[in-house]
Amino acid sequence: LESCASQPRSLAMFRPEWAPVFYAVQLGSTVVWLGIWARQKMLHTTVNHTTWHEVALRQLLLYTICEALRVVDAGFECVETGVVHSIWGVIPWWFRIGIWVLRDVVLFSIVCKYLEHVLVWTHRCVGKPLPGIVVPVVQALCGLGLTIFMGGGTLYMVYNDQFWQPLCALAQLPLNVGCVLVALYMSSILKEVPECAEKVEAVIANRLLLVVGVSVIGIFGPWVFIRMSDLYAFPKSALTSVPRGSSILLFTAPTYDELGAHTLNPAIESVETLIGWSIALAIQIRRGVVPGGKCVVTTSEQLGDQVAALGKSKHQ
Repeated sequence: LESCASQPRSLAMFRPEWAPVFYAVQLGSTVVWLGIWARQKMLHTTVNHTTWHEVALRQLLLYTICEALRVVDAGFECVETGVVHSIWGVIPWWFRIGIWVLRDVVLFSIVCKYLEHVLVWTHRCVGKPLPGIVVPVVQALCGLGLTIFMGGGTLYMVYNDQFWQPLCALAQLPLNVGCVLVALYMSSILKEVPECAEKVEAVIANRLLLVVGVSVIGIFGPWVFIRMSDLYAFPKSALTSVPRGSSILLFTAPTYDELGAHTLNPAIESVETLIGWSIALAIQIRRGVVPGGKCVVTTSEQLGDQVAALGKSKHQ
């Protein structure tokens, strides 16, 4: 599932001794995200925010917990063999894949909730009808992606076959293609929104959405088809100590110190970490402290009305 074996070595790889360094970055990132969550939670009593932000903050906590459990025994793919090697070799494959799927459920939920929020308030602000098909389409793409991921991950473990690795990566493409298209559409809508703090927040979040979406498509897209073609012609076991066609559900990945002179590729895990940082950065964008310590919680519709009124007052 963390495989990029067909990529040129010059693109992204490091020697086994660098695995603990990247592992520390991954775990350290989850600690920072928890700190962001705690700080934002405390600010909820003194800072204006929307109902979407309250939902997103709860989801950030769930996402961070799932990601911490996912990387506690982080796995990196060997460039030469395609076999995933982990840090400690203690997490069985069923848990590794299961927590990854659960994390993606939370991730997709965050994306859908945010897109719904920003579409509602921006269209309310500029007085345009809300394109009702957008959110259901994104939700459908999320469901498609999760179905592909769960199916590919299950087949990967049940049959001990690397062929299903790129299918799991393929699951990331539908949602990210949809997000990039929505972000491009939102770029034009945001140009019509009056200058204000809310617009700045939306523009930054929109750019993060574009960066992550393009990164995922750029890394996963070309590799998926090359890798599947290669593994169709030359089948490989996901775990070499178990015969291909046998289940590895209860087995663990070999540790990175068994690689010898082989190299590891952190490309996929780098994208996963980038996604987490994008969520944490987007959620911590906040408006100023309210005098007197009492905050105002607004809905997406109310936010759109407030920004529209602000724009009218500036033109009077």
